[in-house]
Amino acid sequence: KLFADYNSPVQEGQIIAQLDQASFRAKVAQADASLENAGADLKNAQANVLNVNASIENARAEVSNQRANVERVHVEIADAKRDLERHRTLFERQLISRSELDTAQSRYETAVAQRNAARAQLEAAEAKLRAAQAQLRSAGAQVDKAKAQVSQADASLEQAKVDLERTII
Repeated sequence: KLFADYNSPVQEGQIIAQLDQASFRAKVAQADASLENAGADLKNAQANVLNVNASIENARAEVSNQRANVERVHVEIADAKRDLERHRTLFERQLISRSELDTAQSRYETAVAQRNAARAQLEAAEAKLRAAQAQLRSAGAQVDKAKAQVSQADASLEQAKVDLERTII
């Protein structure tokens, strides 16, 4: 709409023309929705960081548990080895049967196998911890990306508002 003709006298502050605001209002609404969407993405990314931090704590607890298990099995090996040595001495003196010596030998071998299994479980727990730590770095990058998207959406909204204000000349 035009409110003044070419070479018409106008006063300061007088509206000369007004553009159709419908498309500009739509752009403001779209930019506002984009900002809200970016804000929601940011909250999701931040929640993911919290979730990954919890996974890291669980993985650390599992690593500690598996380290304790390895230590426990080392003690069992030492005990089984001492017991086996005693049984060998007793067997050599013919004070115990062969089956008692075999039982002591089996106990020792079982403890060694448990140690190997405990080490493998510890390695798996440590790998799980490293994976969770990598996820945390990735989740942190997602938060940074989401923050940038919020800033970009905010700037787009501000630009759309400025464009809407400029529909009145």
